[in-house]
Amino acid sequence: MENMIFFLAELALTQYELIRYCSSLLLDCAKMLAHFHSVTSEDRLQAIRKKYTHPLWGAVALLPPAKYLLN
Repeated sequence: MENMIFFLAELALTQYELIRYCSSLLLDCAKMLAHFHSVTSEDRLQAIRKKYTHPLWGAVALLPPAKYLLN
């Protein structure tokens, strides 16, 4: 779980549109993170994804995104 949080946090650092979200909009932020996780393989910035596919980081980038948040 901890590695997944780090993975999503580092993904968020590359997405400027997440800056506008605060804790009162947590569900909206979670939906955006799930979206970024679902398209991470298509992103041109692959360093974060590559880092979190390694077993040292729990290979959390290989886990499927929370699809129920994408609806």
